[in-house]
Amino acid sequence: MLAASKVESKLDYELTTDNSNSLRMVYFFWLLIASLANVMVYLSYKGDNAEYYSSLNTVVGLIILLGHFVYRTLSKQTNWLAPDILYLLAYFLFHYSSITLQLFGIADDVDIDYLSLERFPQVLFIVNLGLIGFVVGYELFCNRVAKRITKRIPGNGWGVFGIVLMVVALIIHIVYMLIVGIDTFVREGYTVSSKMHYFVEEARFWRLHFHLFTMGFAVYIIAVALKHGRIFKGRLGISLCVLFLLLLIMEGGRSQIVTLILVLILVRHYLIKPIGFKYLVVIFLGCIFLFNSIKIVRNLTAYDVDLMKNELIYAYGQGEAHWYDSFREMGGSVRTIDMTLGLLEVQPYWYGKGYVISIVHIIPFLQGLLNDYLGPSPGQWLTYTLFGYGAAGTGFSIVGEGYLNFGYPGAFLQMFIIGWFLKWLYKSTTENLSPAKMLVFVVGLGIIMIAVRNDSNIIISPLVKVAVLAWFLNFLFGSEEITLDSVNVDEKDMLITEG
Repeated sequence: MLAASKVESKLDYELTTDNSNSLRMVYFFWLLIASLANVMVYLSYKGDNAEYYSSLNTVVGLIILLGHFVYRTLSKQTNWLAPDILYLLAYFLFHYSSITLQLFGIADDVDIDYLSLERFPQVLFIVNLGLIGFVVGYELFCNRVAKRITKRIPGNGWGVFGIVLMVVALIIHIVYMLIVGIDTFVREGYTVSSKMHYFVEEARFWRLHFHLFTMGFAVYIIAVALKHGRIFKGRLGISLCVLFLLLLIMEGGRSQIVTLILVLILVRHYLIKPIGFKYLVVIFLGCIFLFNSIKIVRNLTAYDVDLMKNELIYAYGQGEAHWYDSFREMGGSVRTIDMTLGLLEVQPYWYGKGYVISIVHIIPFLQGLLNDYLGPSPGQWLTYTLFGYGAAGTGFSIVGEGYLNFGYPGAFLQMFIIGWFLKWLYKSTTENLSPAKMLVFVVGLGIIMIAVRNDSNIIISPLVKVAVLAWFLNFLFGSEEITLDSVNVDEKDMLITEG
């Protein structure tokens, strides 16, 4: 069975919970109290003292996050990379981080640029409502199971296919670099990478090649991990990965870097050996430093290493760079909710139109054909309405989309469904492990996390396409089933043990 035994010894595929029923009851009772506090704070707001009530609702949200974290850690062994922990980390970064810096006086100069401070208690009520919906949806799908577990070892074609995709993506990247010219990258910096359509007539392949590399990388390392018990086999895979990461760092592509690092960490954690909390903290802090540094130089230049180095030395030496800069930058998704509330004062709710747009997007080119009837996605609608066609970069909020469609019930239900789906995906993948399911889990989790600052338009269609690709690879290259002994181990969302 190749190196399957190496992987078997590091994984338990039992999805149960060692949180006793009484502990779960305490948790849900506490969550009910926190939910009531969220409602009471919002209803107590009468239009005065907006900053005070905003701070109160921020505290309520942070308490809910902290309570869920404590509940998760009350076990013998905690999975620090469980989907709920990762998702809530992203949710915190994009919705709470800036206002938390302000709340504790860490960065009073945070420029969140709200349209209306008077609406902000309502904004935070919606954010908290979505948070509650997510944890309720996730926790309700936490039933105890004990069944026979299987896993599948991928055929040889999986790894080869992954390598081919990475090579094709790199070729596309290099071709565009030659067309635009290195001197243009050096002069314009991140503008070239983020707005390639300004520099070439056909930029679709440029946008596509990032997804190609990510998919190829995920397929390759999952196949190697399941077959050989390690991340890379040979020098080709690691060389392609390092080269692409260096290109992204030089060009300032932070979102793409996050995606690749997340895929790498998840595969290492779930299929080879769990990563301890201390190491995860070091990785997180290292990424924050890297992203802060990229932010300083990416609009200045690309590939001019000397200029980058001098700018970094100056910025850090003069105190112009701070450890919290990335948190301040990421926390602006609440701003888009505020903007949405402002527009909904003069426009009607969407009543599900946003989800129709997302579903239509599954079929290539259909969304474009129906654009005159359906209109743009929520993120595009917000940007075009406020800043005009051609503008970009406003982003959106996943909980804001729920509110845009159906008000407060929509905000709660959308996040409830996401929480439920993530737990279902988690259970389905780990109970009967296969390269196809692991591919959907790893890439899908990354997609859903990134969509925290966007809308379902970047969730539904990509997820379906990943699932189709996984089915196609399994059909084309196959996988060999291994039946593991049935286990009945209490597990508090911890799928991985040291054996």
